[in-house]
Amino acid sequence: MRELFAGLDEELSGLPSHYRAPLVLCYLEARTRDEAGSFGSAPPEQSK
Repeated sequence: MRELFAGLDEELSGLPSHYRAPLVLCYLEARTRDEAGSFGSAPPEQSK
């Protein structure tokens, strides 16, 4: 399981933050698209 998380972390860290943040917020922290959109500068409708 550690290997899985290490690989996921490695791949996510290679993404620019404007791509990485919504993925982490929605898929790993179970936030909604609207919540994830409020963390960045893009409006929520662009996070769909």
